[in-house]
Amino acid sequence: MRSKISGKPTRIPDAFDSTVYKTERTCCAKIAEWINRIIEDNHLDFGSAEVETRSSDDKYPDIIICATSRSADVK
Repeated sequence: MRSKISGKPTRIPDAFDSTVYKTERTCCAKIAEWINRIIEDNHLDFGSAEVETRSSDDKYPDIIICATSRSADVK
């Protein structure tokens, strides 16, 4: 397979490569998924959990949980 960028090889990851490993983002995404499921299943009054969202102070917390479902829409 040829890359759209000339001179750059295309890398296709091998699903059976034993050197492939999970990263911190993978873990955070999985935890956010669990949090969202718990919120939904228990009808809790929280908004969704999100991963790698930039905050107003230019920090990138791993996971944020919105106070309400409407607060996720506020920018």
